[in-house]
Amino acid sequence: MSSYDCYLKGRYHWHRRTPADMARSIEYFEAAIAGDGRSALAYAGLADAYTLQVEYGIEHPHTGVPKAKAAARRAIELDPQLAKAYPSLALIRSKCDWEWEEAETLYRKAIASNPGYATAHFWLGSDHLAILGRLDEAAEEIKIAVQLDPLSSIIHECRGFVYLLKRDYDKAIRRYREILKFDPSAHRPYAAIGHALSLQGKYAEALEMLETARTIEQDLPWIQAAMGQILGFSGNREGARRVLVWLESRARERYIASNCFAVVHVGLAELDEAMAWLEHGANSAKCQ
Repeated sequence: MSSYDCYLKGRYHWHRRTPADMARSIEYFEAAIAGDGRSALAYAGLADAYTLQVEYGIEHPHTGVPKAKAAARRAIELDPQLAKAYPSLALIRSKCDWEWEEAETLYRKAIASNPGYATAHFWLGSDHLAILGRLDEAAEEIKIAVQLDPLSSIIHECRGFVYLLKRDYDKAIRRYREILKFDPSAHRPYAAIGHALSLQGKYAEALEMLETARTIEQDLPWIQAAMGQILGFSGNREGARRVLVWLESRARERYIASNCFAVVHVGLAELDEAMAWLEHGANSAKCQ
């Protein structure tokens, strides 16, 4: 198998976004690099994979961030004009290093190099502008990303995320349900619908959606945590406590992101505990 074929297989698994697929994508990107040590595409793919490993709470930032940075910087060194080389470094520089201005410059550089690269528009919108509260700009970038990659369920999901931030929950839910028409096996839209329903106070329906997500993709801590939060909101404190026990048990075996604990404590109205977990997570994520 050629280096480029390995790269394409890596991208296929990377786009699926499940923990197993993310691990498989790294294997293919590393195989692509083994086949061609000067493949900027392969290094960019590897950077994207390690970045999402951290973003999704699969790998601890202390180990994942340096690997993502190294791969991204190597891709840029090999091909400074490659748009795919910049978004991962931009995401890390903003959400881990808190260098938001530099991150936007990197996103804009990627788009200037290739205006047709959907991921650059997508991450600029969802992981940068939306987080900074620039919601109209975020919506425009994600709209462009959808036009460039109309079958990407994750991009459509983040279109709903912007509506969620605007507190237009019904429109967010409609967007999420549209994804299931062409990608019914995806777990994330069900979880996103559950989140939106919980914000409307429809806790029983929200738990049903999250249970469906958990059935499709089992053992994801963030889904368990979301369910724990809703159990707390609905008054089922014992159920929420059981989720915390489950998270604590899993944390003895593998990395569990601090925000998983925080959201459950929010559901229990234990805000001091939630803030302590968030501060711990922020300190863990900041890796220079």
